[in-house]
Amino acid sequence: DIPEDWECPECGVSKDDFEMVEIEA
Repeated sequence: DIPEDWECPECGVSKDDFEMVEIEA
């Protein structure tokens, strides 16, 4: 599971932003 405060080490997006990008991709 991804921690609520997880951030992409390379892009610095938050978990919610990352998940939205995954869905849009």
